[in-house]
Amino acid sequence: MGIWNWDLLTNKITCSDNLEALFGLEKGTFNYTYKAFICCIHPDKRDFVRRAHQQAIQDRVKYDIEFRVILPDERIRFLASKGVVFGDARMAVQMSGLYMDITKRKQASKGDARSSC
Repeated sequence: MGIWNWDLLTNKITCSDNLEALFGLEKGTFNYTYKAFICCIHPDKRDFVRRAHQQAIQDRVKYDIEFRVILPDERIRFLASKGVVFGDARMAVQMSGLYMDITKRKQASKGDARSSC
């Protein structure tokens, strides 16, 4: 699990030390921008993640999503993300939340589905 904060005014991301490891990155190799984050997402899920963030920012609501990321060694990892938007009625200024590795749960549910057929 890792925590993150996205400054919507500067587009910079700060995160806990273990967040890079969730994305399969070596410590200090993430450049801490939203664009770099989106590049870690599986191409099939990038628009979904962008839309979830945009909707949460627009409506100033919490969000709770699951998606796949591609690690540098091309393995797939499943993450859950929960976040909240901060700001006032005029402008959202930051978004904070956490990521959790849910790969084992996803793999277990796949195995359950196959064994029940």
